Amino acid sequence: MEAVRLKLIQEQRISDYIYVLEVKTLTGSLNFYHGAAEQLRFKHQSFSLPIRFTAPYQEVGMYRIFIDTYFLTDEERLNVLNQLRTHDFQLECLSPLSFVLQPNTQKVLLFIEEIALLESLTVMEMLANLHIDMILLVTDELQITGKQINYKLWQDSMPTAISFQNKDVHFLLSWQKIGTHIFAAGAWPMVDRLKRIAEDVGFSDELFQFKGYGEMTPYVFCVRCYKLTKGNQNTQVQCEHCRTILDVSNQYSKRLGAYLGNIKAI
Repeated sequence: MEAVRLKLIQEQRISDYIYVLEVKTLTGSLNFYHGAAEQLRFKHQSFSLPIRFTAPYQEVGMYRIFIDTYFLTDEERLNVLNQLRTHDFQLECLSPLSFVLQPNTQKVLLFIEEIALLESLTVMEMLANLHIDMILLVTDELQITGKQINYKLWQDSMPTAISFQNKDVHFLLSWQKIGTHIFAAGAWPMVDRLKRIAEDVGFSDELFQFKGYGEMTPYVFCVRCYKLTKGNQNTQVQCEHCRTILDVSNQYSKRLGAYLGNIKAI
């Protein structure tokens, strides 16, 4: 298979660590319209860092790449940028994007925390290219349309971001029309909270997609009171609501996001 070699056309720094690259293929083509990679490989050097890409102009061999240089030292960051400006390169360790556009999607609600900015920018780019309506709901710390994120490529299509921290999310979701999907990207506590609200409103697993970051808190579903309690590394846990001692099974419910907790036999 022919190696896909890319050349930088222009770059833009949109936050302290995230850069957007407009690139053109010299040979080959990427396997995905939208995806992720783990390495930038040059002729004599390679760098491991989070990478996402979209293909707004794939028919003419143009791609848009997002790179997060947070984990690089200042010297490494400068080296990466110099290499990009003077050499062609390859993307290594390719994989599909975590978000998959479902059929008949009319609108997407995006709940975003700063830790998931790279993934979210790529999803928003994809939706904008496909002319799909979106509403950005962000934490107070993340100001996508403010000084923190400066993305001139979206001046015409970028919707206003609003904070969801002090909003009634249950009310917001209950008023959505058929064809509305949800994408939640952030730390696991935020994702878990939104998932439970969405399920309570009536959003199915197919309508709720997510990308969680950090350590995932295991939950246990109590068969006595039908509520969730935080789990631990033990095989038994006491329900936080009805105080029942539960035996934690290996049965995991994707819908509930929890393990089944059976009443402990005396």
